[in-house]
Amino acid sequence: MLQAHPDGTVLTDNYSGCDTDDGFPYAGRQYRPGLDRQAIHTFYATAAAKDGWQFHSENHPPAPGTLVVTGPGVCYTKQVDGTTAYLKVWYPSDLNPLDPAEPQASTELQAPVDLYGVEVTAAHDGEAGC
Repeated sequence: MLQAHPDGTVLTDNYSGCDTDDGFPYAGRQYRPGLDRQAIHTFYATAAAKDGWQFHSENHPPAPGTLVVTGPGVCYTKQVDGTTAYLKVWYPSDLNPLDPAEPQASTELQAPVDLYGVEVTAAHDGEAGC
């Protein structure tokens, strides 16, 4: 699923590792799309279903000026060798929206709004998730 992406997208980042707190592995990619979010979600819903992934949940973008506790996006799950794997399609810029009450906030710290990510995590003890 990390290789799947809509036509016209450009790979901007490729990463993998192990979560230092909970010890679960992760791998992901970020893309610059030429599509809106609905088209991205439709693409991955179709690709995920073809690969045996099941829809799990959807987190909506945070309201401006609110505390962000989890990233928005869509989550799918799949059993792989007795372990639940999680596939997340998400938008990095939603994790750090500009607070309109703080105009002095540095825009350099904000993720580009035109990127989306695809990430897979899994853990035998259930600590991984979307």
